[in-house]
Amino acid sequence: ISITIAVNFRAIGQLEETKFYHQKSIDMAEELGNGPVQVMALNGLGLIYRDQDSLTKAQDIFEKALKIAEETDFLVGIATQSRNLGVIAQRRGKLSTAETYYDKALGIRMQIGAPLPIAGSYHDLGSLLIDLGRLDEAEEILLKAASQFRELKVWDSENAVRLLLANLYEKRNDAPKAVSYLTEYYEIEDSIRS
Repeated sequence: ISITIAVNFRAIGQLEETKFYHQKSIDMAEELGNGPVQVMALNGLGLIYRDQDSLTKAQDIFEKALKIAEETDFLVGIATQSRNLGVIAQRRGKLSTAETYYDKALGIRMQIGAPLPIAGSYHDLGSLLIDLGRLDEAEEILLKAASQFRELKVWDSENAVRLLLANLYEKRNDAPKAVSYLTEYYEIEDSIRS
């Protein structure tokens, strides 16, 4: 119940209350020896710190969550925490570390057979490959992500891929494709908001 309360407080922007209830969930799950719940609560807490640009604090929390997920063989938790640590590494410019984490997350998600998280991993890797300058690989994986998001009808995520593709084509000096993807992005963004 504490996790649900934390999620509700986050939805209304009450971050201190959110942190309190996530910590309460962590403590209760630890006391009960419930690793997966502890991992989920740590994840929620870590995301708040990540979004507040407290990357060191978030990284510490995600590393703890990953350790617990691995100890309890909680595959979804391992994949999620690997992804979270990849995001932090990418933001810090540690691109090879980010790639290792993203690859780990994708491998587990493929093992589980989770289509939406797999598409999310494609998005993450595509973004990273652009940063690494590996544009052909980025294009291939981003097109996979867009196709999978489209099939799953996750329009906002598919649109986020359009923005990455616009960036990719801009880096390739392919202005017509960059403008086309950017135009589509803004048109769909307006539709989603409407």
